[in-house]
Amino acid sequence: MIKINTLNKTYKNGTKANIDINFSVSKGDILGLIGPNGSGKTTLVRQIVGLTKPTSGDIMVAGMSVLNSRNKIKEKIAFFNQKSAMLEAHTVFEVIYFTGIYRGLSRHEAVEQCDKLIEYFGLKSQLNQRLTNLSGGQIKLVMLASTFIGISDLIILDEPTNDLDPVNRYKLWEIIKKYNREYNTTFLIVSHNLTELELIARTIAIMKDGKIIDHGDIQSLKSRYNSGYRIRIRCEYEYVDDLTKELSIERMKKNQNEVTLDLTEEELEKLVNYILPIVTKYNADVNIYRMSLNNIYQIIQEGELYV
Repeated sequence: MIKINTLNKTYKNGTKANIDINFSVSKGDILGLIGPNGSGKTTLVRQIVGLTKPTSGDIMVAGMSVLNSRNKIKEKIAFFNQKSAMLEAHTVFEVIYFTGIYRGLSRHEAVEQCDKLIEYFGLKSQLNQRLTNLSGGQIKLVMLASTFIGISDLIILDEPTNDLDPVNRYKLWEIIKKYNREYNTTFLIVSHNLTELELIARTIAIMKDGKIIDHGDIQSLKSRYNSGYRIRIRCEYEYVDDLTKELSIERMKKNQNEVTLDLTEEELEKLVNYILPIVTKYNADVNIYRMSLNNIYQIIQEGELYV
């Protein structure tokens, strides 16, 4: 669905926002794009939807070049932008309905889809209210409903859960699953909520300093970074050095009064009986938990600072 070839974007002030980006998104995939603020995510997305022109390289969407087939590609993409401009003088129904008409739906189709989305996002009581009378969270729901109408081949969501309460966040994730399952819609989701993203995304692309520094399905990423379990050991500050020396295990990170170990399931089974007597000797607290996408992200962004 998306294929990016040696993409570079340098702004007039010399800022290199994207550097030699190469990756692809398969049809029907749900990709999570993650990275710190300023890593180049928004610039990359704006180039995919044709709002920003690359300095060099090319982007293919549905087999067409964004540079050469911009208008045709717009028919394939729905883009939810954090800063989307809405027609505040219009009602909830009008905004969603006319978005559907703009995307090529018949009046009947637009009304049918609009009714379903209004019900799904809980906007029935606000149906005839103008956007000026809605809360920030309600306006966000209207923007999201407008993104989904027309059932585009590719839906790009930039920080879609900001300002949403837990119930509406859950509704959003469910409708993403529904569209992906029933219409094979491809999703690219930019988010800082890695806990939620791990539950819905199939693949992850991680950005840092304008580059894609890793890309793959979540389980592959975990395997690549040897991420089965994390053991966190806390003890008195004066004992940390002695504890570290006595443990003498590879991939061990020391930080003030804490020692962190990342182990595979196999390693954990072999070493648990070795570790516990040592931590007991130093009266240390031990926490063992499965590695998450958050942990992988921290490892990649911060680097492996093992002792």
